[in-house]
Amino acid sequence: MPEGTSINELIPIKSQTKTIQNCFQQCLYDVPNFQRPYSWSEEQLADFWHDVVLAKGDFFFGSTVTWVSKKRELFHNTYSIIDGQQRLTTSAILLSVVRDAFRNVATSSAELSGPDADAAESQAIATQNYLITKDDDGKSYPVLQRSEEIFYEVIQNPNAIPSKVEWNGSARQIGKARAFFEEKVTAEVKGLTPDRQVDRLKVIRSNALKARVIQVELASEEDGFLVFETLNTRGTDLRLSDLVKNLLIRGGSTETADRHTISERWARVIERVQHGYASMDVVDRFIWQSWNSRRTAVESLSCSRRLVS
Repeated sequence: MPEGTSINELIPIKSQTKTIQNCFQQCLYDVPNFQRPYSWSEEQLADFWHDVVLAKGDFFFGSTVTWVSKKRELFHNTYSIIDGQQRLTTSAILLSVVRDAFRNVATSSAELSGPDADAAESQAIATQNYLITKDDDGKSYPVLQRSEEIFYEVIQNPNAIPSKVEWNGSARQIGKARAFFEEKVTAEVKGLTPDRQVDRLKVIRSNALKARVIQVELASEEDGFLVFETLNTRGTDLRLSDLVKNLLIRGGSTETADRHTISERWARVIERVQHGYASMDVVDRFIWQSWNSRRTAVESLSCSRRLVS
């Protein structure tokens, strides 16, 4: 960076504080093809549950870094996510569990035809609006667009026709996160009367929606590639596989369709390398060993060992 030049002069940045409720009511989000897969572990989900869901007040949830990838005059803009997709995805997964819990209360109370069933169904609909929203013409938009089929078919629209696509590693992690929250939410409402269940579910939803983030907005996708390579708001270093994927997509083409194709091919390679393992350590080791096996130093060492033996 030239002396006397600020980062804002190189990459235009603006930011504002939002709650998760603001995010899901005022914006549409897209996870771009150079992003990491969903990867939160049970330990991170437990931290989210205790720090956010069981909180007695609002919680600062870190930052999201985005750029506007699609503008709409009379409806929400679409923001592509550079950083923060794990937090937004996790929030959506929890909301889907709360939605289904409301519907379970409505179903179990339906035979009574009382206010509890109506109240629960009303709250289920309200919760669903944070996952899929509609414009003035009635056109539906997923609030958070991800590539995994499970995210649309289970999290956002459980009435969708199943694609029956085999889950990849990211999809399996999403499924595990949902199972984690199902267990927690079920335990929270177990043994309560229907009206108390509705009240408790509303508190869980409210705490999740009150979590605050700072939404940082960049000017372009190219700025996003640059920031992704260095940004680290969670304290977790970018993996070797993350950097390689970013390099391939960024350098492979400037066309959106071509970048999507590169991303899909990369996902198939990763799935084959992982071979059922959720950890990306397997992929990093594969890349590292593959790279080293093609270097002169490694080949010479192998040759020396053959001569010695």
